Amino acid sequence: MTCRNLRIVVTILLAAVGGLCQTDSAFAQVTYGRRNWAVYQSPATPLSAEIHATADLVRAYGEATVDDAAAREIRSRAVRQEIQNSVDFVRAYWERRSINEAERLKRYVSPLQRAKNQNAKTWERLRDHPELNGPAIAEGTALNFLLNRLASSALAYQLTSTSRAGELKQSDELKLNEEVLHRLRLKRDSTDGKAVIFRADEGVALAIDWWPYALRGEEFTRERRDYEQARAAVVLAGRNGIDAHAEIGKLLKAYDQLDAAFRKQNDRESRLKNQAAFRHYTTGRRFLQALAGEVLQFQVAGGARALEDNMQFHGDHLIALLTHMSRNGLEFAPAVPGDEAAYRRVFQMMRDVYVAVVDE
Repeated sequence: MTCRNLRIVVTILLAAVGGLCQTDSAFAQVTYGRRNWAVYQSPATPLSAEIHATADLVRAYGEATVDDAAAREIRSRAVRQEIQNSVDFVRAYWERRSINEAERLKRYVSPLQRAKNQNAKTWERLRDHPELNGPAIAEGTALNFLLNRLASSALAYQLTSTSRAGELKQSDELKLNEEVLHRLRLKRDSTDGKAVIFRADEGVALAIDWWPYALRGEEFTRERRDYEQARAAVVLAGRNGIDAHAEIGKLLKAYDQLDAAFRKQNDRESRLKNQAAFRHYTTGRRFLQALAGEVLQFQVAGGARALEDNMQFHGDHLIALLTHMSRNGLEFAPAVPGDEAAYRRVFQMMRDVYVAVVDE
């Protein structure tokens, strides 16, 4: 057989084999007129893809269920931890409060004990450091401090029962001459904090014996005269047992005129001109406030009741004066310029009495 014939036989065999293959696949393939044989797919692919997709869906759903269960478990642990944290926070808060209150309780000092400690320090200063007591004596606070200590029930009992009681009551060193008594200014507070101020040996005097520098000028002459006249009328009516309602109204009007004149004369520019001017203004302002308290006391209590005779001291002994003040609710008022020496003398006497009573 020649080569040419061999080539023909091989071609025929290959064609036969190709025809058989095409015939076998004809039963398994369905063509839809596709001409792009490069993208030809088997008809079994959509079915298998659907099966695989269903399997993937079931698998994904199961995995999602597992993940959701895990997420719920994690969330439940987080919620449980939050609840535990809130409980721990409340417990820690109250424990902290307890610790704070316990520490504060260790350092707590009751108002009564605090007052006792302050009074002890005040008494130590008054007793051992006379160089520090000048302002307190002039303002009357030092004398009132000793008055309150001596007027307390325990000290009052000691003063009457001590072996030195008779010696103290008869001591000539505790005598008060007329000049000293006249320089002592007493006051009695009312329910609203206002006070009536008067000389110890006069009670409520008819005339005001001292005016501050800011009110002594000639521009206040008419207002001062009107106020003193109205005040004298109220005092006389009170001593005669008359309520003096009309006189008190005139006194209030006179006070308003005096206060208005003072405000007009001491405007902001004049009272802030220098330190001395401001000091005089402050002294005058306080004096007018004291007068306002007196007027208000007249209004509230009535002229007759505000000027009871028990406000005037009749005596010449320190123990009698302190007893008079204690029984009538009187205190020492601030000293006016020139009366500081009498206040210092009375303070020394009161301090000696207090030392004698306490040391006893």
